[in-house]
Amino acid sequence: MKWPNLRRERPSAALPQEQPMLSHFAESQSADANVRISRLEDFLQFALGDRRESFGEPEAAIAAKRLPAPLQRFYRFAGRWPAPYPDRAPVVFETPEDGFFFTGIAGSHLATLDGLREPPDGRIAVFREQSGNWTAFTEAEGDDPDVWISGHFGDMTAQETPIPSGLSLTQWLVTHCLAAIIWESGNHLCGGTSHSTIGGAKQHAAEIGLTKWHNREAHNSCLLWDATSHPCPELQGTFHLFRDSILIHDRETSLQFAALSPQAATEMRQHASHPQYLE
Repeated sequence: MKWPNLRRERPSAALPQEQPMLSHFAESQSADANVRISRLEDFLQFALGDRRESFGEPEAAIAAKRLPAPLQRFYRFAGRWPAPYPDRAPVVFETPEDGFFFTGIAGSHLATLDGLREPPDGRIAVFREQSGNWTAFTEAEGDDPDVWISGHFGDMTAQETPIPSGLSLTQWLVTHCLAAIIWESGNHLCGGTSHSTIGGAKQHAAEIGLTKWHNREAHNSCLLWDATSHPCPELQGTFHLFRDSILIHDRETSLQFAALSPQAATEMRQHASHPQYLE
């Protein structure tokens, strides 16, 4: 199965004929760092549309900072990639940096290149929770360094001294980007939350409709990425591609849907019992 060529509301050239196999993205779970980042770059072009040269940070800006290899590559490829649908965002972006797809409003934040700071201990703060509850750090060099975390996360009391997260930098990057596309309104055309089981649904009936639809067509859902071991609850779970153009974040108790094409957005509204509750 290949990445489908999505019809988008914004101008976009046709995607390349040869797209990576879905299974290749899932296989990157156990692949080396370079393969994992390559799969992420392929996926960003599938989910967000055509990449332009201006979407990457200039080489001089990257060279001016001490960074591990995965961050160098990410910022070079997508360090200035804007959210494709900024008018759908819940706030008005005051600066271009605020509107990058990965910076985050509703969920976790990934620092822009300009926003990276290297503290005295040599670890740089790369990710943080939107309310400041936790911050995640990594080394300033290396092929795929570990990520450390401090603050309030999971069921733990406040952790003042950073501890190992158990995941590498590329694993954090993939998880963060998938979550940003699904949870940030400016990165998709329609979004909605459903309870993962019909009997447990306590929210709007619209969400029950999405759950029933998903359960009926579970055979059309493909696992992309497993982040069940992630230490931060908002990023935990599994990520799936449903019906070729809807991303789903399964957090066990809820399913978050994000439509990547106009047709997918229409289908979500058709299957929701009360589509006015979708964003």
